[in-house]
This record gives sequence, C-alpha cells and structure tokens, in this order.
Amino acid sequence: MAPILSDCTVIEVGPGEAIAYCGRLLADAGARVIKVEPPGGDAARWETPRGAHGDPERSPLFLHLNAGKRSVVVDLETPVGVEQL
Repeated sequence: MAPILSDCTVIEVGPGEAIAYCGRLLADAGARVIKVEPPGGDAARWETPRGAHGDPERSPLFLHLNAGKRSVVVDLETPVGVEQL
C-alpha cells in the first residue's frame, strides 16, 4: 500500500521550526516536500545543540527537521525569484 500522501507535492516556504516540522510530518506521510531556502540557506543549518554556529551540512536540528525533503535555493526578494516560485 502506498503512503497516504504519495500523490501530493508540498512547497515549503518560510522560516522556523514549526513550518519545517510540519513539512517533515508531511514527508513522513509520503508527500514530496520541496523546501525553498533563501540564498545562504535556512538559518537552522547553523544551529548546534549549544547554539554556536556549526557546519551548515551537519546541523542536527536541520537534518532532523528536513529529512525526506528536497531543497531548492530561491531569492524571493527578487522578481526572478518570485517568478521561479
């Protein structure tokens, strides 16, 4: 049996743990989740357990909240970025 949301595509736009966690739950339920990140990446990429800046590819918080998602960088501050979205 296919996952319940296997026919859904979700575009995740916005900062914060709540939005990222909702996207994670949808991905866990089978949705194709595409996370839109600003240039420079999501701020959670640099979070470490002690709040220091770390390796943007190894942040435990970022890895947990974004497992099962695809990611794309789009600058929503520009007309081109808005058009891409």
